[in-house]
Amino acid sequence: MYLQNKYTRIYFMIIDRAKSRILDSYTESHHIIPKSLGGTNDKNNLVNLTAREHFICHLLLPKMTTSESKRKMSFALWALTKMNKTGNRYIVNSRMFKLVREQYVNALSGHLVSEETKEKIRIARASQITTEETKKKMSLARTGKKQTEKQKLSVSTALKGKSRSPETVQKIKEARSKQVITTVQITCPHCGKTGGNRIMPRYHFKNCKEAFNAINN
Repeated sequence: MYLQNKYTRIYFMIIDRAKSRILDSYTESHHIIPKSLGGTNDKNNLVNLTAREHFICHLLLPKMTTSESKRKMSFALWALTKMNKTGNRYIVNSRMFKLVREQYVNALSGHLVSEETKEKIRIARASQITTEETKKKMSLARTGKKQTEKQKLSVSTALKGKSRSPETVQKIKEARSKQVITTVQITCPHCGKTGGNRIMPRYHFKNCKEAFNAINN
């Protein structure tokens, strides 16, 4: 399961030392073989480590594994830097944070999600209920924000070639039918023409300004 390298040796040195002592200070329970790699909650697979030892062990685990196991251990390490069991974030310096973050991203790069996992995600999302309060917060968070050209291109590329199901098309139609569109008359300061606020910015304003500048220059 684990590679035979210096990181594995250091890992088990920490584990063996922890098993042979009793600490009165704060400790954290650690799975010697992580549950995501087939480990259990059996007493023989658990060891009490100091917070520092726990973090170091998780630093070592990605270096002791390969392929899918490495990806899982990289994710576990990233999760550990975000929050520990007491609800507090492990304090790491910028260098260590960069290392952990890059290791996590590299582990995810090129990873293909299985159809079984996709189905589990779909079922989990389908069972989620978004409250009206949460919807309002999400709406306020997006208000006034505009997508960059890079974001627009990314979304466009992701959706290219994908067809919407009849159910999705119907939902979009129903949502649009409920929208209240308010049109306000605005005047272009460059050509003096007046029209609706949804159309005028597209054909006037900037275009008229550029045309005006070209004529006068």
